[in-house]
Amino acid sequence: MQLSNQRFIKAAIENQVHNGSIVIEGHAGSGQATRLLSSLVGKDGLVMAFFDQKAAANETVSGLFMAGLQERTVIEQQALNADSLTEELGRFTRADVALLDYQTDGDRQADEAIAANVALLLSFLKESGLLVVNLPANQQLTAIEQEADLDWARYQTSQANTYLIEKQEPAD
Repeated sequence: MQLSNQRFIKAAIENQVHNGSIVIEGHAGSGQATRLLSSLVGKDGLVMAFFDQKAAANETVSGLFMAGLQERTVIEQQALNADSLTEELGRFTRADVALLDYQTDGDRQADEAIAANVALLLSFLKESGLLVVNLPANQQLTAIEQEADLDWARYQTSQANTYLIEKQEPAD
């Protein structure tokens, strides 16, 4: 039996996110992962989720409130951007984990836009932090596959390609 990409992502996130973690969800989609992440970071952690669709953001806010998780979650009803990240995290705070889940949309995303979001999230990630990128099966993250200074792995199923990218500590 092969794990679905969503179960694989959930296992990876549950392994990395704990009380006090800072997590950025760069493409929140339906908000399902937002609720999971908000429960995992605990009362001392923070989830910052970017939603392209207002209805999904509002539904997620309502669900977080009902679960008592709204205090640890910042919902942005806009595309992922450096200004919002800097405003919320400051110039020096970095995230432990970041997630970009494009597979739930089902549509192929522009490679340049994905590469730009990956680069942006890597710049806001701690050294040895984890970036998870989930793409439809018909799309690969070729920009990452060509980077020599990133540690990455790909989990591929018939539905999606999931990348785990670890930000490397700078060599001395």
